[in-house]
Amino acid sequence: PDAMEPGCSDGDGDGFGEGCSRGPDCDDTDSFQTGVELCGDGRDNDCDGERDETGDGADACLCDPTCLHDPGGPGTMRPFDTTDGSPDESDGVGTTPEGWIRLDTTMINTRIIWVANTQEGTVSKVDTTTFVELGRYRTGPAGGGDYFSGEDPSRTSVNTFSDVFVGNRAGQSLTKISALADECPDTNGDGMITTSHGPTEILPWGMDDCVLWRTELTGGGIIRSVAAQDVEGPDFELIPYVWVGGWNDTVWKLDGTTGAILLRTESPVHPYGFALDGNGNLWISGRDHPALGRIDTTRCTDDACGGMTCGDDGDACVKQRISAPSNTYGITVDREQRVWLGGDDRVMRYEHGAAMGARWASVSPGVFIHGITADALGFVYGAGQGSGIYRFDANVPTMFLAIPGTMGLSAKGMAVDFDGKV
Repeated sequence: PDAMEPGCSDGDGDGFGEGCSRGPDCDDTDSFQTGVELCGDGRDNDCDGERDETGDGADACLCDPTCLHDPGGPGTMRPFDTTDGSPDESDGVGTTPEGWIRLDTTMINTRIIWVANTQEGTVSKVDTTTFVELGRYRTGPAGGGDYFSGEDPSRTSVNTFSDVFVGNRAGQSLTKISALADECPDTNGDGMITTSHGPTEILPWGMDDCVLWRTELTGGGIIRSVAAQDVEGPDFELIPYVWVGGWNDTVWKLDGTTGAILLRTESPVHPYGFALDGNGNLWISGRDHPALGRIDTTRCTDDACGGMTCGDDGDACVKQRISAPSNTYGITVDREQRVWLGGDDRVMRYEHGAAMGARWASVSPGVFIHGITADALGFVYGAGQGSGIYRFDANVPTMFLAIPGTMGLSAKGMAVDFDGKV
């Protein structure tokens, strides 16, 4: 069995086999049995009993010597080029010294954090290793907000490629900003890459190439929640989406690449915060009432989104509204897929799928917990209103402490960076 894919029997390690997501393997002792016939290797790759045969369709081009087939890559007339400036390039793709395509994480700076500057109408990109601000970007037209100079950016969510989605409260819109800096596409069409490189270099709206798009989300109230979601596609590629919550019981799903609205549906609760778990459940902090919402994003594929909202025992439903012990605020999911919520006077943990009556655990640290986040070591951190930062044991929530040196800090939002710093 394949340890990386339970239920997959893959004897030759090629990713194919009984119960495997890539499909069956006609010879599980030979990793060259790919299911597509290849010329010149003397093997029966497609398991039809013949070697190096010509055929119909795609196989004919692979095996017929009269067919001019140029697959591209090193040693061909079309070497792979990931630096040609094409707008269709994928983020984080490079080439090996030999010329083969590779997923190159060195091209993506994962050690950054995005911070919304609400009153200024901008968002900052900060290096979490050096603590240097690498860029500052407008999230919408100047003067678009009701109270401040911009669109009142607040909620942020970051995708696999370190790009940020920013929810603009007053602007009722969502803005996407790339993390690639001087490698961003030429979105303003001036023939060069124009972007911010620090806090004093804030370009006019529409001039920064790293600000990829802005989508207006009207009629759903103030934007209160954002969650980036990268879904594995049929060819093992990542398909980017983003979920956005409007205070007036509204949830949108957008195409993460283009910003196009894919669906708009009713939320089980007033959205105040979003968190996605590893099973595709979108968990929603409902600020106005003691309630936790859930949407199964794997089955929410249109505006109807499964129809009615179920209650506490509606685990099989697409949408669910779950009674909480107290009013909720910040939200996160820990490494065991348990949902954590900050609140007026306590921190709450919800374990989906546990026995009814045993799903909730809560503890009162004596302060209002705003933002909340979980690390990879089994700890959960909460921002105490004017009272510092609190750390909770994810398995035993009653085991908590106020972190020395943080008392008196008015923390609000919380996040854990690439290296585990809070």
